[in-house]
Amino acid sequence: MIEINIDGHKIAVKEGQTILGAAKENKIKIPHLCFHPALKPSGSCKLCGVEVISPSGRQVVMLACILKVKENLEIKTESALVSAHRKKAFNTLLQMAPESTRIRNLAMEFNVAVTPPPNG
Repeated sequence: MIEINIDGHKIAVKEGQTILGAAKENKIKIPHLCFHPALKPSGSCKLCGVEVISPSGRQVVMLACILKVKENLEIKTESALVSAHRKKAFNTLLQMAPESTRIRNLAMEFNVAVTPPPNG
């Protein structure tokens, strides 16, 4: 087990698992569509972006379904950077599937304002 920090909480996680897997095990919600435990992570929906703070203090959004945990990794699931990333990811998906109820409901669950549905 190694220790990481998610949203200010130190948690012990299995070495080699993804941030998304560690978050799910600890009941921390991160939006995702394309993740399935039986498949190799692809990162194609881009919804699971989280802010990762490097040891130098640099903040960058990375995909939680792909990024493996590392000792003392610091992650934020909610920040201005994450919000901007999520909004872009949701709206990109809605350009491909504008009437998708699942995508719109997930956006609402995570308080992301998206483009209005067609004819709505």
